[in-house]
Amino acid sequence: MAKEYDVIVIGSGPAGYVAAIRCAQLGFKTACVEKWVDEKNESVLGGTCLNVGCIPSKALLDSSQKFIEAQEGFDVHGIKVSKISIDVPSMMSRKNKVVGQLTQGIKGLFAANKVDSLSGTGKLSAINEVTVTDSDGNSQEHQTKNIVIATGSLPIDIPPTPVDNISIVDSTGALDFDEVPDRLGVIGACVIGLELGSVWARLGSKVTVLEALTDFLPAADAQISREAKKIFTKQGLDIRLGSKVTGSQVSKGKKKEVTVDFETEKGSESLTFDKLIVAVGRKPVTEAVFASDNNVKVSERGFVEVNEQCQTNVDNIYAVGDVVRGPMLAHKGMEEGVMVAERLAGKKTQVNYELVPSVIYTHPEIAWVGKNEEQLKQEGKNFNVGTFPFAASGRALAANDSDGLVKIIADSKTDTLTIAGGTNISTAVAGDTVTINYSGTNTLASLTDTDTSGAIAGNVLVYNGSSWVDHGQTVDQMAYPAITTLTVTADSFNGYKFDQYGNTEDPTIYALAGATIAFKLSGIGSHPFLIQTSGGINYDNGLLHVETTGAESTGSSAQGKTSGTLYWKVPANISGNYQYKCSSHGAMQGTIVIKSMASI
Repeated sequence: MAKEYDVIVIGSGPAGYVAAIRCAQLGFKTACVEKWVDEKNESVLGGTCLNVGCIPSKALLDSSQKFIEAQEGFDVHGIKVSKISIDVPSMMSRKNKVVGQLTQGIKGLFAANKVDSLSGTGKLSAINEVTVTDSDGNSQEHQTKNIVIATGSLPIDIPPTPVDNISIVDSTGALDFDEVPDRLGVIGACVIGLELGSVWARLGSKVTVLEALTDFLPAADAQISREAKKIFTKQGLDIRLGSKVTGSQVSKGKKKEVTVDFETEKGSESLTFDKLIVAVGRKPVTEAVFASDNNVKVSERGFVEVNEQCQTNVDNIYAVGDVVRGPMLAHKGMEEGVMVAERLAGKKTQVNYELVPSVIYTHPEIAWVGKNEEQLKQEGKNFNVGTFPFAASGRALAANDSDGLVKIIADSKTDTLTIAGGTNISTAVAGDTVTINYSGTNTLASLTDTDTSGAIAGNVLVYNGSSWVDHGQTVDQMAYPAITTLTVTADSFNGYKFDQYGNTEDPTIYALAGATIAFKLSGIGSHPFLIQTSGGINYDNGLLHVETTGAESTGSSAQGKTSGTLYWKVPANISGNYQYKCSSHGAMQGTIVIKSMASI
C-alpha cells in the first residue's frame, strides 16, 4: 500500500541509511528504498560498503594478516607453530557472517527509529513521487515532500579486460575466490587494488600490479607514497608503474588463464595470470534513477550535480555519497547524510570537506587528512614538518611491527589574520581574505592598496591579485575580473607555467565561484590540458574550448587540448579544490582553489 512520507531515501548504503535514520530521529516520516535481495528474496540493507565493499574486504584483510603473522612473525616471539595452512572456504564463511551481522544490525536500527524499508528499485517519477518496483516487477508510487538520492557506485569495467567474474573479476568477484590463485594480476594501484592484492599476496599468490600512472599513490604525500611502495615491494607485491593495459585473452579449456597485454616505456609486454582483478575505479549509479522528463542535473560522467549542502537544482531533491562530487568514501557519505537531514530540519550543519580523512587498509595502513607537503609548497605556505619512524617506537618494536612512519605538517604561521589598528600585509594571493574582528571604529589607514578608511568591525577585505578591496559586510564578484586570462606553457615534463604566476611550476591557482578563467594554451607541446576534481575525475561542467581556427567544443570534448583557449565558467555553487593536469603525464598537475561567496 502506497504511503506519503516527509522524506524518501533511495539507497541504503552508508550515506543512505545514515540519512534515513537521522531524518527519522528529527521527526520526519521516513522511508528508505533498497533493491538488493538475498536468496530468500528478502531485502538486504547496507549497500556496496557492507555487502561487497568495505566490510567484507576488511574481514579478508584481517584474516590474511593473521595468517601471514602466524606463518612468518610468530618465531621472533618464541612461538613455534607448524603446518600452517589456509582454509579459504572457512575464511569466506567468516566474512559472510560478519556481513550478515551488520546488515541485520541496520534492519534493527531502522525498526528502532521507525524508518520504513521499501524493497525494490527506486525511481524519481516526479519531484514529489518515487516509484518502487520490486523483484517480481510490481510497482507502487509513494508521495514524498523530499527525496535523497544515495544510490552509490559500481566498479568501472574497461574494454581491454571485460569482466566475466570468473577469470577476470571486479572488486566484488575478488571477494569470493574459492582458492588462492598461484598468479594474480591486479589492474590499478589504487586503494581497492592494493587492498585486494595484499589479501591474496599474504595467502600465497604471486601478485603483479599494473598501473598506468608513473606516480605511485599521487593523492598521498610523496614521502609516504615512496615509503609505502618500498614496504609493499618487500611484502611481495610486484608494482609496475607506467603500464597501460591494451588487451587480454582468456584461454580455453578447464583450467583457464588470462594473458594481459600492456605498454610500457620499453614497448609491448604481456603477462599470464590465473586470475585478474580489475580495480580502476568506480562510477555512480544514476542511469535508472530518474524519469526521462526529470529536471535534476546530472553530469556527463553520471554524477548528480549538487551545491555544498548536497542540494540539487530541484529544491526538494538531494544527493549524497558516491553519486556526488568528492571522494567515494563511506564516512564522507555518512557526513553528507547527516548534513542533509539536519538541513531539512532547519539546522545550519555543513560538511568540512577539507577534513575528510583517507585510508588504505594495507599493512601498515596508510591514512592522511588535510593537505600534503607538495600541495602546501605549491600554495607557497610556510610550514614545519615532523616525522617519526615506527622503527624508533618502543611500542612498535615490542609488537615486531616497525615498518612505516608518522608525518605531521603544521603551518608555521596562523591561517587567520587578525587586524588590530593597522598592519602591513606583505604576502597575499588572490582569494585571501581578512575579517576585521576588533571592536570600535578604528580604521585601517595603513593598508594603502585601497581606500579602507571606512572599514569597521565585521567588514571583509578581499585580495584580488593586485590589491586589497573593502567589501563591507558582504562580498560580491567585483573583487575579481569577469574573465581572468592565464597563458599556459609547459616546461618540458616538469610542469605547467602560467604567466601571472611567474616562473613557478604547477602553481596553485585561485578563482572565485561564478567567475570565468580563460586558459590560453601556448607552448603546451605534447601535454594535453585537463581540469579535474580533487579526486582525479575529469571535470566537464562549464567548459568551452575555442581552437585557433575558431572551432568550439564543450564539456568533456573541451578537455585535453594543446592549443587554443579553454574557458571555464566556474559554477557559482562550488568551492574547495580542483586540479589542472596533463592527461599524459601524471606528475604535471596543480591545484585550483575555488573561493565561494559563502566561504569568503
